Amino acid sequence: MNKKGIEEISLVKLLAFVLIFIVVCLAFTFLVLVPSIADLKAAKTLFNDKSQNLAKIEQIYAMHYNDLAVISEAAQKEVNAISGSFDEIKFVGGAGRFFNDVKLTRLPRVSENEQFLRYELTVSGNIRTPKTFYYFIDYINSYDQNVIKVDFPVTMTSRGSGRIDVSFRIKVYETVIEDNELH
Repeated sequence: MNKKGIEEISLVKLLAFVLIFIVVCLAFTFLVLVPSIADLKAAKTLFNDKSQNLAKIEQIYAMHYNDLAVISEAAQKEVNAISGSFDEIKFVGGAGRFFNDVKLTRLPRVSENEQFLRYELTVSGNIRTPKTFYYFIDYINSYDQNVIKVDFPVTMTSRGSGRIDVSFRIKVYETVIEDNELH
């Protein structure tokens, strides 16, 4: 058996193998790892840009979503009002806070083209001051049961003793479901 010891290993061969090993390691580092690090930096920069864009888009989305929620909440009153049915007794009771001797007279529809128009009525009553009529207009604007439009002209006639007779038209709007729309 041929035993070789450490003394027999050539120092030149050992240095050559170590040098080849170092060259291969450096070549591997420069050919594989350095380009990967550059790609990683480029990907990180792209990720940061996309993250900033996403944050801006989310901020704009949140702002528009909040605007939509406010608009939806504000429009809900009108949607509920136009979908409600008109209760003449409740309306006369509310108008009775402003007028004495309130009467509603149903009129024939003048315009068949208005899609949501349901009733045309003449309101007549008497008040003490014209200011009361303007309070009634404010009441109509806040009336949450229906959408009501006061048509002008408003006729106000003084009859003495501090009373003013008032007569005007209102239009009540609500959705109308036709029989053919149900099928």
